[in-house]
Amino acid sequence: MAIRFHIPAFAVERLSFAYSPLVEAVLSLHVLVEPKHHPLQHEFVRRMRSLPPALRRRIADLAFV
Repeated sequence: MAIRFHIPAFAVERLSFAYSPLVEAVLSLHVLVEPKHHPLQHEFVRRMRSLPPALRRRIADLAFV
């Protein structure tokens, strides 16, 4: 079953999409856990290596996400 939205051509500018903060957090965790799959994010991964070790362990605990 699919959900379809029918937007009139004159109302296209009223449409926008946004990720939720939770989705953004999960995607960022995924990048940190699997950096080989995200070459464009390597700068972000390198910056996150300077996080305190305790926080890095907590992030690693969420690798299942």
